Amino acid sequence: MFNFLKFEIRGFMSKKVLCNIALCALLMFCGCVKTNKEYLKLKNERIENLQIMKVDEQNHINILKYDLSQQYDKEKEKELQYWYLQIDYTDALENAYVKNDDLEILKKRIQRNKHVLYGLNKNYLSPFTDSFVPNKKSLKSDIAMDEFNLKNNQLDVVDQKKPTFCFYLKNIQCKSIFTAVIFLLILLINADIWSKEFSSTKPYQYIFSYPLKRKCILLIRNIFYCITSLLLIVSFTAALCFVGYIQYGYGGHLFILTNGSLLKIMDILLKSFLIFMLSLLMYVQFIQLLSLVLKDEIITWFAVIMISLVSCFVITGWNPFSYILSFNIDFYYEKTFILFFINLLIPFISCAFIENMDFE
Repeated sequence: MFNFLKFEIRGFMSKKVLCNIALCALLMFCGCVKTNKEYLKLKNERIENLQIMKVDEQNHINILKYDLSQQYDKEKEKELQYWYLQIDYTDALENAYVKNDDLEILKKRIQRNKHVLYGLNKNYLSPFTDSFVPNKKSLKSDIAMDEFNLKNNQLDVVDQKKPTFCFYLKNIQCKSIFTAVIFLLILLINADIWSKEFSSTKPYQYIFSYPLKRKCILLIRNIFYCITSLLLIVSFTAALCFVGYIQYGYGGHLFILTNGSLLKIMDILLKSFLIFMLSLLMYVQFIQLLSLVLKDEIITWFAVIMISLVSCFVITGWNPFSYILSFNIDFYYEKTFILFFINLLIPFISCAFIENMDFE
């Protein structure tokens, strides 16, 4: 058994497999660079939006100053003072974003939003004269959430698009380029582990010449590739999360609303990651079974690619795992049990198939 395991390790360390892993690592790096660029672009857009708001606010000041120069009005004088304060708050918030100071961003955002809410109540803001007029209900909700986070020193909530540790842990499980790379890695490593044996000049005779039962050989190879695939995925995930942590911090204090209650996103991500890994294991084993059944490398690759495309584009909307992953944790244990059962069932099917396979 140990000799066969050594043979499998040597086969896995081939140039082809190592090149495939290197390709996926390069794609992960490119995805990381792209995510960073998108975040910096979003950050710049926020600053630009604040600058547009300052232009609107300055226009209000200029108009009110002109009106007051023509005829004094007490209400317009109050409104002018409101806009003087408003432009100061907007300028302070812009400076906080430029300095990337999360604590100041949170404080200045609360201060400005409260002032905007006062202006909405006084009808100082209008969609006809202002570029950004928020909804009162959503504004009150934002203020309440920001005050809660400031009181509890939860600074990670300032920017939920920031690529932190938890941002990458979430995105590798959801609809993103990272999910696609993970799926590609699984295909490249597992799609031909059995079909390649039958596509050449009967090399399977050498594989089955070991003094082991057929199902034992199958299980050793399949389990080895399953463990290796999952270890690579965990390594890629850990590397991404580490990059996020080094650049922007932990980000695990974010809260999300689930069934009317606030839950820490990290608690949910850890649970969903187990489901994610079980889903990946199911895909790995299914691809291995397909490779064994179809035997031909080209047909196997075609079938696997078609299934992947259907899974990604038609069934799940780009994410081959979104059908099983959810932030609704009500059915967490049911999902875990179902996936665990499927992952036990597939090896039994594979063993039954290989025991009845005619190699002649």
